[in-house]
Amino acid sequence: MIRHMLLVRWKPEFPEAQRQDWLDKVRALPEKIETIRSLSVGADVLDGQRSWDHGLVADFDSLDDVRAYAVHPDHLPLIAISGPNTEAMASVDFTI
Repeated sequence: MIRHMLLVRWKPEFPEAQRQDWLDKVRALPEKIETIRSLSVGADVLDGQRSWDHGLVADFDSLDDVRAYAVHPDHLPLIAISGPNTEAMASVDFTI
């Protein structure tokens, strides 16, 4: 099984309503993409010096499933939203 983790730091000018829309759409992905075994996503609650704005953890059966998710038609619009509106993004994929 592969765990995909993502951290997002939004640009300050990216409106809160649009951040929430992105979050809602991410939460709907498991209903649309059958290769997602589990998905958790949320806003940071500590607001610490090293904190990011949102974090995501998703589990997949295989690396091929992660690759299919990355280019899935229901995932691509979220990339289109996050790409130009992020100050920084970090991800890691590892075997669990």
